[in-house]
Amino acid sequence: MALLHILTTALRGYVPTVRAALRHLVWGLRILGGRCINESEAKSLHIEPGCSPLADEDVKKAKLLIFEGLSEIEG
Repeated sequence: MALLHILTTALRGYVPTVRAALRHLVWGLRILGGRCINESEAKSLHIEPGCSPLADEDVKKAKLLIFEGLSEIEG
């Protein structure tokens, strides 16, 4: 919770390169959290309403963002 919501906001104005790296990492993790599907969209996809499915392109984008964030933090 602290990593996904508080830390990147608390670092505003401090250490811009670390904050940018954390933003990449956090955005990738948020993508992996999925998005909630409403009832009408769930019916069209033949899945349960309220579940959080991930598309292949979402996983690829999240993987890239997480790798970028971790490599920026390391570097």
